Amino acid sequence: MQNLNALNISHNLLTRFDQYPVVLPGNKGDLLTFDLSSNNLQGPFPVPPPGTIHYLASNNNLTGEIPSWICNLNILESLVLSHNNLSGLLPQCLGNFSDELSVLDLQGNNFFGTVPNTFIKESRLGVIDLSHNLFQGRIPRSLINCSKLEFLGLGNNQISDTFPSWLGTLPNLNVLILRSNIFYGIIKEPRTDCGFSKLRIIDLSNNRFTGTLPSKRRMMTYNKIPDILAGIILSNNSFDGAIPASIANLKGLQVLNLQNNNLQGHIPSCLGLCGRPLSKGCESNKAPANEDHTEGSEEENTKSFDRRIVSQIHFIKLQNELRLRGFMSRSFYKQQNHERDLGRL
Repeated sequence: MQNLNALNISHNLLTRFDQYPVVLPGNKGDLLTFDLSSNNLQGPFPVPPPGTIHYLASNNNLTGEIPSWICNLNILESLVLSHNNLSGLLPQCLGNFSDELSVLDLQGNNFFGTVPNTFIKESRLGVIDLSHNLFQGRIPRSLINCSKLEFLGLGNNQISDTFPSWLGTLPNLNVLILRSNIFYGIIKEPRTDCGFSKLRIIDLSNNRFTGTLPSKRRMMTYNKIPDILAGIILSNNSFDGAIPASIANLKGLQVLNLQNNNLQGHIPSCLGLCGRPLSKGCESNKAPANEDHTEGSEEENTKSFDRRIVSQIHFIKLQNELRLRGFMSRSFYKQQNHERDLGRL
């Protein structure tokens, strides 16, 4: 199998390899793709050849640490190891071992320690998902180098930091997930009026943020992104004060979750709510806000919020994955056509 340039055994019920350590086949001169995802594979994950460009092994039962040989894959474009039982510290090379890396997905494992502060300038990373691990410390400031970053997921860890307003300078950031960590403090005024210019979803829930809710100049500039910001989740913090009326400028907003804070004052009429105890009455064809509520409806509403925002996040990640899969297919057929042309010579 020395001429193998693509191996896809995903979505099966495979459990193990015949021998360990496993060294995947392939010609060192070829650009290689390995998709082992969605099986029941156990043990350490297999060693790919140096020419590997896509390594996909999500949704298995792989164990152990990310080994040092990962630093030798200097043309790797995607590393997807999500939803396994991997653990340990991340290699310090992880942010700089490949100039081509565009997808880094390690969510749903047991990695711990700090996220390496080694992301290089002109990085091509578009997706970084480190959520649902045990990371601690602060968000690495070298992420500022990832100008192509669209998705940053750090939720459900133990990261302790203030709000990273400096991420607002990333020109392509669509999704920022910081939920269920130990973020704290007041969200301060941005230094510029163009921060988070492409943000679609932000989730800061289940942290320790305090102070008033982000207003027109805090965290995002409402009048700069009125049509694309679809989800704001700030629940389960310690925000106080009033709900800013400037939120009316967010014309594309679909989900706003502010539950379990210390908010006071009036509910802005711009939210479109009506009925008692609000001052605005409902039209005859609209149900009053305080009627037809049954026991458990609050929990159901919360789940509905979660489902809607999760579907938005999955959609954005799927867009990136489809771009990745499309590139993989083009690379494979380009290689096949190249070999066919050589055969005609």
